[in-house]
Amino acid sequence: PTIRAGRPGHAIGPYMVGTGYLQVQSGLDLESQNGRSQQRSESFNHVLRYGLDEKFEINSYLNWQKDRTRKPDKEDRAGLSDFQLGFRFNINEKSEGFIPGFGIQTRFKLTNVDNDYKSHDIAPVILFVTNHSLSESISLGTNWGINYSGNSTQPKYTYVAILSFPVHERLSAFVETYGNSQSEVVSVFADTGLAWLATKDIQLDIYGGGGNNHGISDIFISTGISWRVQTMGSRRVVGVH
Repeated sequence: PTIRAGRPGHAIGPYMVGTGYLQVQSGLDLESQNGRSQQRSESFNHVLRYGLDEKFEINSYLNWQKDRTRKPDKEDRAGLSDFQLGFRFNINEKSEGFIPGFGIQTRFKLTNVDNDYKSHDIAPVILFVTNHSLSESISLGTNWGINYSGNSTQPKYTYVAILSFPVHERLSAFVETYGNSQSEVVSVFADTGLAWLATKDIQLDIYGGGGNNHGISDIFISTGISWRVQTMGSRRVVGVH
């Protein structure tokens, strides 16, 4: 009955947008890194999702980015930094007892980006996604992923764990930890934020966080909007929270 957005936070859920729904999730991110390296970044990203049925959707991700690096070397670059196409498949819809709702998302990083961000090869990004209902309103979600850069055969292993809970009738909050491991180098981060359901089809959000890993302090803030429309000729299906 209401929009299920992949924002705020880094985690995604195992559920689809609904048969015949087109959903757009857009965000503006500001990030600062200080320490052994010093960089300021701005990014404007979009996720587009379309539900083919209640179990399967196709989706894409685009990110325009501007980086200003001042340490160790001075460098400025900007342009389309990431373009991905893929799909999400729901395997188990409801969380019941010890069994969570779960699904799989697979996207492929394409090389159709600006030269400053281009990789050598098309590369997969695979996520196993779970959602466990701890009560009627509190849920625990996890993402477990394998991420290839397109420049190396060594993958990056990623994880996200998110606890979501209501604050008011239309206001919800979350706390989240996430990280990655590559070549035995581990990085850990955390963030928190709020989402406001403006209408049944529109959600606004804001969140921020960061981490301190390997001599680099990283902080960010993000704000965004998610909205959906039902395409002409599609049948209306009531979702399950």
